[in-house]
Amino acid sequence: MKALIVLLLSFSFLACWKSENKPEKVDPIQPLFEANKNLIENIKSGKVGFPEYQKMNENFQNAFAKRSTAIKHDSGLMYEILRKGNGKSPKSKSRVKVHYKVLLIDGTQMDSSYEREKKAELELVRMIPAWSIGLPLMKEGGKYRLVSPPSLAYKDNSDGRIPANSTLVFEIELFDVLRDGPEAPIK
Repeated sequence: MKALIVLLLSFSFLACWKSENKPEKVDPIQPLFEANKNLIENIKSGKVGFPEYQKMNENFQNAFAKRSTAIKHDSGLMYEILRKGNGKSPKSKSRVKVHYKVLLIDGTQMDSSYEREKKAELELVRMIPAWSIGLPLMKEGGKYRLVSPPSLAYKDNSDGRIPANSTLVFEIELFDVLRDGPEAPIK
């Protein structure tokens, strides 16, 4: 009996030790974010001007494009399939239910439905081109990472938080296509 107790205690100690000492899983996009660390502070302080910021955006896009998992759409949108879905795909005018987060090229999170703990319901026709192009590529249950050049996001507009001419990274998880709209050509 004592041997059984010692054996069980040994196994539970090993299980705890292994779970506490596992290396933390690092998202493979992290090194790309690290290359642009402190971006927002540097823009606000004037250390990074528009030409430097534009170059940083281009470098980020080029580095992302070289990844073996990156897929480039004809529009210039790049994406990675983080998890394939198996449901239906939305159309360009569909209403969808998603979780998402929006990141700058330094990893600064600008918006997140995850943090609000509420999935967002959105009409693709009212979204920026990156979303109206990227979401129809997905299927329900899928999770994608979209890298949008400024031309498919907010272009030279700024809302005070997101700098003008920003490359944006969107992580989108598609839960439901709530309503299909008629198919429309994507511009």
